[in-house]
Amino acid sequence: MNHSNLNSLPPKSLDNDSDEDQEEFQEKLSALENHKNECRLEGKYVEAQMVQNRINELKIEKSNRKLERLLQSHTNEVI
Repeated sequence: MNHSNLNSLPPKSLDNDSDEDQEEFQEKLSALENHKNECRLEGKYVEAQMVQNRINELKIEKSNRKLERLLQSHTNEVI
């Protein structure tokens, strides 16, 4: 699976998250990105990589939730 596309979020029109969920997700990402950058500046490269791994996990989880909703939507249309 190619994870390089996970670095960019889908356009809002394709995303079924509520505005509140989207805002919370963006706040988490922003906080993690800031922490990662602080770690790098302090020379804490292992911790920075751990934070990057968590960012990637959150993006994958979000993508998986979106895919699950899409599959459910298609299933409901077929039934």
